[in-house]
Amino acid sequence: MAKKRSGALTAKPRGRSAPNYPRHAVEKALRVPRAILEQNTGKDCTDADAARYLGLKLSGPIKTEISSGVKYGFLIRPSAGRLQLTERAKKVLRPQSASDSLDGLREAVLAAPVVGDVYKHYRGENLPDPQFFDNTLTDTFGVPAGDLAEFKQILLESLRSAQLVDEQVSGKIRVLDVSQQVEGVVETTEALRKVTKTANVSAADSCFVLMPFAAPWATTIR
Repeated sequence: MAKKRSGALTAKPRGRSAPNYPRHAVEKALRVPRAILEQNTGKDCTDADAARYLGLKLSGPIKTEISSGVKYGFLIRPSAGRLQLTERAKKVLRPQSASDSLDGLREAVLAAPVVGDVYKHYRGENLPDPQFFDNTLTDTFGVPAGDLAEFKQILLESLRSAQLVDEQVSGKIRVLDVSQQVEGVVETTEALRKVTKTANVSAADSCFVLMPFAAPWATTIR
């Protein structure tokens, strides 16, 4: 009869699927992008490299942190297993105007799965009492009951970082509506990214610009 090996790995119980929302608040999701920018001058790198820049080995928690950075639009994957810093991350980490950092954080919050949807749902309104808020998060946005505490912490911390809430004396939290200022930027960024992926443009390609040399024909007839 075979003996059991001491220290043998046992099968882990199956857990629920990983949540779709970022598992870190928006500013905490900047740790990996910041390391890539400061230690690799913002160049593409592997996931293992990104972990090494933090003085760590690639592990589950670091992979989750990288995933959060991707969900906020601070990182993209130019190819499998590689990371690339986005203009949004540079906007926050290396601002070139007084509003860049805040604008970048707001873009990230609106773009993040579930976090952005909840913001848009409550913009211009007070967050409801805890019981009703929890019910809406579960029934409307699919946040599992067991993840509610984690999600609310991430949501509120992100909204505060992006200055998207007004915490009133009454104890109510009002969600500020700045979506019209930010959504166009987010949509334009996504559209440009899709065009960039589909268009086969190389540095060797030529560009021709058509310029009129006279006033339009219709304007010359009196």
